[in-house]
Amino acid sequence: MMTAKEYIDSLRKLKTRVYMFGEKIENWVDHPMIRPSINCIAMTYALAHDERYKDLMTTTSHLTGKKINRFCHIHQSTEDLIKKVKMQRLCGQKTGAYLDQAENRARVGKLAAGRDVLDAFCYDGGFSLACLAGGAARVTAVDASAEALDAFRANLARGGFAPDRAEAICADVGAQLRAFRDARRSFDLIVLDPPKFADSKGHVEKACRAYKDANRLAFKLLRPGGLLATFSCSGAIDPALFATVVAEAACEAGRDARIVGRFDQSPDHPVSLACPEGLYLKGLLCAAP
Repeated sequence: MMTAKEYIDSLRKLKTRVYMFGEKIENWVDHPMIRPSINCIAMTYALAHDERYKDLMTTTSHLTGKKINRFCHIHQSTEDLIKKVKMQRLCGQKTGAYLDQAENRARVGKLAAGRDVLDAFCYDGGFSLACLAGGAARVTAVDASAEALDAFRANLARGGFAPDRAEAICADVGAQLRAFRDARRSFDLIVLDPPKFADSKGHVEKACRAYKDANRLAFKLLRPGGLLATFSCSGAIDPALFATVVAEAACEAGRDARIVGRFDQSPDHPVSLACPEGLYLKGLLCAAP
């Protein structure tokens, strides 16, 4: 099965004529209105080679008996259909722009001037780019996805930022935070924006342990007078519980931290009074003397 790069390269070899709004598009593969859809399909190939998602992203063709990308498969059962829906949701998560954080990125960026910044779970670098634009001295961006970091590097180039102001590290975030701790590395501003840890109420206890672990390590890496912008997008964890988890993390890290700001989702993600769980994104800005 081809890789994501091979898929995109195969499109470039096609002699396809593409017109949009009456105009011919010469480089349609990289056109800003077309490329997001291409990225999503490319992600199906990338995830098909990832052991964590292989079962979801691939299936056996009912025509050839060979393993194929599930995106190309005509579902043959209810289970097939469910997996395809889950696959599409996963691709949306892996390729989306996360506009719910747009205003929060701008707020954090304004706090970054002159600071050494760690952006953990950086994805394609939304917070990193905002911090660089805000005058950060240097940004270290960490994510487990090589594809996301490729997008981050491309965004750095598009933004005209000097490459030596940013470091991209592809690693498990928890392991990398521990490596930073063991190396006695520290930062002035840390952003924790992890993926959803609790898919449902049944996962809340496990998710809280994961949030506390990440925040405890972040507090240990924070220099005196530093700031921690920490987030949770788990709707099953309400703001009060999240604040309790972060408080416990600070206590275990031996930091007397204070909440100096709060975050939630952008205004274009309104919350119905009849469904308070719609306030899924919550965040805290903590200062630690």
